[in-house]
Amino acid sequence: MEPIVYHGKTLTKPITFRDAISAIETVAFTASPYPVFLNIENHCSYEQQETMARHLREILKDCLLSKVLADEFEVLPSPEELKYKIIIRSRRFSKGQVVTDPEDGERNDEMESNSKDYHPDFSKLIIYSEIVSLKSIEHTISTQKCFHSISFKESKINHLIDVDTPEHLDLIKLSKRHLVRVYPGTKRQNSSNINPINYWSYGVQMVALNYQANDRPMWLQDGFFSDNGGCGYLLKPSFLLSDAVFFNPKEKLHDNMKYLQIHIISAQHLPKENDSIEHHDIVDPYVEVFTYGIQCDNTKHRTPSVRNNGLNPIWDYRINLDIYCPELCLIMFEVRDKDRLNRSTFLGQACIPFNALQRGYRHIKLKAKNGNFIHGTLFVHIQID
Repeated sequence: MEPIVYHGKTLTKPITFRDAISAIETVAFTASPYPVFLNIENHCSYEQQETMARHLREILKDCLLSKVLADEFEVLPSPEELKYKIIIRSRRFSKGQVVTDPEDGERNDEMESNSKDYHPDFSKLIIYSEIVSLKSIEHTISTQKCFHSISFKESKINHLIDVDTPEHLDLIKLSKRHLVRVYPGTKRQNSSNINPINYWSYGVQMVALNYQANDRPMWLQDGFFSDNGGCGYLLKPSFLLSDAVFFNPKEKLHDNMKYLQIHIISAQHLPKENDSIEHHDIVDPYVEVFTYGIQCDNTKHRTPSVRNNGLNPIWDYRINLDIYCPELCLIMFEVRDKDRLNRSTFLGQACIPFNALQRGYRHIKLKAKNGNFIHGTLFVHIQID
């Protein structure tokens, strides 16, 4: 019997672990040479863990990181040092250790509630990203090693962020020293997604998303990581790295505030609903512009609809914005069709990091829900002061 990969409590089907690893080996470095983290939630028996370890070694071969790069280290290796490596992120326990969440009685997807023997062949593959339980942020920062990684369920990290006291800033301290991952709660059986910018603003490095959803959180991730050549890695802003700089995502007081004016002039060659040539109703397009970032940078604006014109609708609509934290701000354009019954249908979208915006007159290429480019474009003028 082969180990299987299964997203529990969601409407998905299982596949074999071997097939999953083979697929990863095929495409892991087609877009970027930088390291791939493979997060494994281990529910397998002792024998099956040995099988998993064998598949990882045999299929990934030299791409699998199986030993430390240096015997002594105080910080994790850089992505440059780990090029073309696949890093296993999981739990590593001694034989028979009971794995529980010390703070949360609700089940954590990355923890086991029963005793389990962890096979040494699998455990020794967990090098630079060993998941550990969080007793408290202060305890983790003071006692854990740099290769120890923390996972938060959506509800737990939201509770930490929502508190009024400065305790939510401890999350930034934690992410300066450890890899932190957030994953959706088990209530999302339809595989809907969490908003990743809420966690990136606190320095969280890994936000788990359901790629099958094709929703706004996926578009935000696509836009966010389109920067830096689309290599999959971004350098954090200095205020999320340095202890010398104070940063609070809930405040407006930031040194690098920018004034942004977006002049939405027109669009070209917008597709009909579902891109169908059989759909005879001409679209009545309008544009929604969202800004996502720290709390005060979240805004929404909308142009009027243009009747019966998907070829070259003209809006001549200006939006003026104060962007308090441009380093963490994303600009999303969403083009929609408003029909006679006042229903709204998606036509195209584009998400651009603020710091990647180019001044002047620009054509913005639109994408479908799945992230593929379509023929339609937006024509805009960008002014930044």
